[in-house]
Amino acid sequence: MKVLVQLPPGLSRYSDGEEFHESTAQTVGEVLADLVERFPELESRLLDPTREMRSYLMVFRNGEVMPRDTMSQCELSDGDTVRLMFMAGGG
Repeated sequence: MKVLVQLPPGLSRYSDGEEFHESTAQTVGEVLADLVERFPELESRLLDPTREMRSYLMVFRNGEVMPRDTMSQCELSDGDTVRLMFMAGGG
């Protein structure tokens, strides 16, 4: 099984310039662990000190926003696209 993971452009400098990464992870939590294992410099940008996903990140699966409370356990399917994005603030 393979899923395509898309990183925000601002994080590509911590992932050897890659904005896309193929993963064999079966859940979103495993996707994050896979990214950190492959690109250790991403850890502090993706995960907080308790190893939870940073609050300013959003995760999309096949273009749909994933609910934060269930996303780490959400099972992925072959061919899924997981996109990480920074939340924008303003006023």
